[in-house]
Amino acid sequence: QLAAAVKENHAYTNSNHIEPQMSVLEYTNQLAQLLLTGLTSTPPTEPDKLKDSLKSAKSPSQCSADDRKSALDQAFRDCARSVAAFTDEAKRMSSIGRLVDLSVRVASREAEDMCSASLPFLILSDVFELTPISECERVFGLLEDRVSDLSSPALFTSGKSLLLRMCNDLLRRLSKSRNTVFCGRIQLFFSRLFPLDDKSGINFMSHFNADFVNYAKSAESEPAGSGHTAFYMKFWTLQQYFRQPALCYQAANWSNLCTSVDTLLDTFAGMKIEAVRDSSDQFYPYYLTSQRLLDLQLLDHRFRRALLVQLLVLLQYLVAHVKFKSADQQLKPDQADWVAATKQRAFAILRETPPDAEEFAKLVEHVLEREELWSQWKNDSCPSIVRDPPADEPEADKLQQQRAGRKRRPNVLVDRDGHKLFRFANPRLTQLWRLCPDNMEAAKDREFTPELQPFFADAIDEADPEQLVEEQYKRVNSESWAWCALRLLSRKSPYFFQNQAQGPSQVVAPGRPLREYLDNILTHLARDFNSSAASAPAAASSDTPVESTTPARHQNGNGNGNEDEEDSSADLISVEVISQMAEALGSRWRELGTELGLPTDQLDSIADECAADSQIDMAVAKVLKLWTAQRPDNGGDIRSELLLVLGKFKGLAKLVASLK
Repeated sequence: QLAAAVKENHAYTNSNHIEPQMSVLEYTNQLAQLLLTGLTSTPPTEPDKLKDSLKSAKSPSQCSADDRKSALDQAFRDCARSVAAFTDEAKRMSSIGRLVDLSVRVASREAEDMCSASLPFLILSDVFELTPISECERVFGLLEDRVSDLSSPALFTSGKSLLLRMCNDLLRRLSKSRNTVFCGRIQLFFSRLFPLDDKSGINFMSHFNADFVNYAKSAESEPAGSGHTAFYMKFWTLQQYFRQPALCYQAANWSNLCTSVDTLLDTFAGMKIEAVRDSSDQFYPYYLTSQRLLDLQLLDHRFRRALLVQLLVLLQYLVAHVKFKSADQQLKPDQADWVAATKQRAFAILRETPPDAEEFAKLVEHVLEREELWSQWKNDSCPSIVRDPPADEPEADKLQQQRAGRKRRPNVLVDRDGHKLFRFANPRLTQLWRLCPDNMEAAKDREFTPELQPFFADAIDEADPEQLVEEQYKRVNSESWAWCALRLLSRKSPYFFQNQAQGPSQVVAPGRPLREYLDNILTHLARDFNSSAASAPAAASSDTPVESTTPARHQNGNGNGNEDEEDSSADLISVEVISQMAEALGSRWRELGTELGLPTDQLDSIADECAADSQIDMAVAKVLKLWTAQRPDNGGDIRSELLLVLGKFKGLAKLVASLK
């Protein structure tokens, strides 16, 4: 009967094809193999397809949802260990990056609930443990690149403690002297993810770094130097008080502290160091403790500053009110007085330690003041430093809504109206630039070209023999002044363009020596300035119309333009000259007014009064009269200015030559 039952059962099993049950371990290995194959295939499987493959993988029938989550977590971690063992560095880094990205994608889908939210941090923690220190920096770069994804609330809430533990374990593996930059990167990474008042970074219980090295024992192995062994022992024994300030409250230790500190400050005060040039790219996290090096170290300003700052931090802690100090950790009045006096001595020595002694002492004093505020904040149980927004501020809410409705600027250097923005490193420079961003508009009111008389006045005075100016001090000998003078003459004086034969009263051609050329120019300019000054009172007291003013020498026909005779503005605007100008200009008299700077409304008024062609003489006369009346009295020669303007018109060459 038993044999028949077994045979019947075997037949039933074969007829229904019952397969053996899959264990959870086999399911985990199956998922790990899927992950490893998808990550290392060429090309790698897309994350969405790989996620769907993991989701659709056949699981044991008796496996619960929590068991499937645990199996997938373990599969990811097993795959991470396999990937970390790759010998090809490029393949290893790319596979780790894709695995972390896939874990972030899977863990972020809260609705699917495929794995735990802390899975990305578990993978990174395992990878750091399996990676040597020389390659940890590259793996940490993968973590920095994905900080925006890892800091999302769905992941960061569950993985915060794991991230802290992982980075702290990494910091313990690193050397502070050899991996200084890497340690700084990790600390900056902490500051980006965790708020300032997070309990993990404020040392709320005021613990000390008790990783103490007994320098006194190491001193016994050193040979006894030239009487400095006792000082050497006191000097390096101070480090145990710097690391564990609570020892100072014991009576025996307090006596040793006072003796060692007084000896140290006396030594620093007796050994003055010279000012040296500091190099900001040198940093010493540790110093050698050999007795033979102590004399040289005491003359190093960095070494001296490090010891003094340590001492000031210790003295401030001894008198500070700390919430977690025990009742016996209090100073007596005489001890507090010693601390205050020693603090003053330390600051005095710090102010005598070059370079930048005073600035460095002020910086240390400021840092210690901020440390007192930090200690007071911890004594108050670290209240939140985040300010809540105002409860009732309709204007602020309205402004925030307006800003929210604005379009985002595609370019940070262009405002929303399309105008160019200017941002400089200095806020004051940015403010000054924004007063007038347009260069041409800002320079429109500036006087770039000086007038002739103010510029040449000093040079003319120096050329006067009565002034007794030595030759070497005259401006005409300066090349820079001569260059400016030539540019100004080319703009405002007709003498620059005259090319006449050299004579006693004629201008030397520009091709002649520069010093001789400028001396002749100064002679003619001095005569022009004097004649203008002499004719100014007469012109001011005369009410005769411009067009009726005719000097006697023109009436007599003696118009040879002798330069020894006195020049005035009337020589250029006589009736005869006006007639010649009107005949040559014709209908272009309005262009003359524009060149002379007359406004348009005045020219329109003259055109209305002198509409007939026979009245062009009258129009030219009115233009010249208005110009002479409105022309600013800048000391320039009216003849020269008018000749420059007339030289711009075609057909007036003979008239300009006759006026010269």
